[in-house]
Amino acid sequence: MEKEELIEKTVEVAEDYERKYTGCAQCVLGAFKNVFGTINDDVFKAGTGLCGGIGGTGNACGALTGGTMVLSVYLGREFNNFADPGFEMQGKNRELVKELYDYFMDEYGGITCKQVQKAMLGKSYDFFDEEELAEWEASTAHEKECPMVVGRSVRLITEILIREGLIEVEE
Repeated sequence: MEKEELIEKTVEVAEDYERKYTGCAQCVLGAFKNVFGTINDDVFKAGTGLCGGIGGTGNACGALTGGTMVLSVYLGREFNNFADPGFEMQGKNRELVKELYDYFMDEYGGITCKQVQKAMLGKSYDFFDEEELAEWEASTAHEKECPMVVGRSVRLITEILIREGLIEVEE
């Protein structure tokens, strides 16, 4: 598959998952599981608690944390090499994760779910407050803004992985 076609397919899957199932982190992970087969069930399952900004608290954005998990699947330290500090490998992982982090800072003015909500919707919501949760559910977030954030994250991650030669594409 050609580069743009592969990127668009991955973005489309991620955005569709966000619209259907919600849970930004798992939608990012699920796209890479579906399109590339690189995310196993345990990694996908581990993304559950990251949704809603870590357990619904509005902290670290799930599209960022899920994206960090994807990059780390490709470039992370393995358990059988745990004793090796692996600074070269960890350095490359940190460099790429920071690129994703910097994108969130530039695009949304922060990395928390609340900051992304405010940038996209004009306000942030407390998911543990029944009235605010109802307002959130009635907003366009699940249909428009969250899929957009997930899609943009997946686009950048896929571009990074292709650029770094970790995903092969047809020229």
